[in-house]
Amino acid sequence: MRAVQRHTIFDIMEAKGVFRSNPANAGSVAADGTQLYKGPVPFPRMVYAAEEEIIVPGVWEDTKQGVKLLNEQRAIKSKVVENQGEFEAALVAGWYDHPAKALGAIIQANRAAGIEDKRVVPTVSAQETLDSYKKEIEELKAKLEKAEELAKISSLPSPEPKPRGLSAR
Repeated sequence: MRAVQRHTIFDIMEAKGVFRSNPANAGSVAADGTQLYKGPVPFPRMVYAAEEEIIVPGVWEDTKQGVKLLNEQRAIKSKVVENQGEFEAALVAGWYDHPAKALGAIIQANRAAGIEDKRVVPTVSAQETLDSYKKEIEELKAKLEKAEELAKISSLPSPEPKPRGLSAR
């Protein structure tokens, strides 16, 4: 039996060397053989808005449970930031650094508006969770140090008042 051959746009890109010349790919090399991949880099990166756009409109169909919207596909709006300044400005403007956080904000806004939203927020990556715990630990350590400093100040003995009007004879 003859093997099934596949031929996709990705096969064409592979044949052209697009993947080998892209520095974002771990196996990328320059024409002289030097490795182009520099490891994970912080920028460029994506940020996500708490907004969805419909990329495939759904169809309203009559079902046993009533009229329902079926097969609608949505995407969370996103954009690419090129440096730390753009990233911080985007966060201040209400963008999120992870799509799960943006989806959580969308779900929370829908529920607050009285819209039934049965979706569940996906978990953020383990590294993101560890980073948030580290940040929280540092904040708690700073609060503890401040509280200990205040406790030292309040526990210092108050100076003894000297009696007035009495002379030592």
